[in-house]
Amino acid sequence: MRVYARLIERKMRVGGSMKRKRIRNDKGNKWLAVAAGAAIGLLCGAFGGGGGMLAVPVLERLYGLKERNAHATAVFVILPLCLVSVTGYLSRGSMETWLLLPTVLGMTVGGMIGSRLLGRCSGRMLNMLFSIVLSSSGIYMLVRSIISFCN
Repeated sequence: MRVYARLIERKMRVGGSMKRKRIRNDKGNKWLAVAAGAAIGLLCGAFGGGGGMLAVPVLERLYGLKERNAHATAVFVILPLCLVSVTGYLSRGSMETWLLLPTVLGMTVGGMIGSRLLGRCSGRMLNMLFSIVLSSSGIYMLVRSIISFCN
């Protein structure tokens, strides 16, 4: 795990200088991370995604990570969660396998572009964009649910 953290830290330094808040490193904090990770994993597994969006605010608020660090860390920590979730979905036949390759290709290109943009955005701008995306998604889902419920 330390190797992964160092890789993320090195990558974030390349994108620009970043002031880092001091983060406590005690056993209580580690158990809190396990509990928060379990809750995020449960929700992500149940809803089929969104783990990174849930992890970002947790990393910012509980551990004092800067926006860029929280986003980069969230992207990295959801990888194992995604691998575990996809095995369950594949075993139940819940996936449209014909869409996997084109979607993975598109998301890979988008992810590469997004990671480069992450290093160029200010923390405030990143926070605002992230808030807009989350709010828009929430409003869309709420309206869709209300329409579906009324019909």
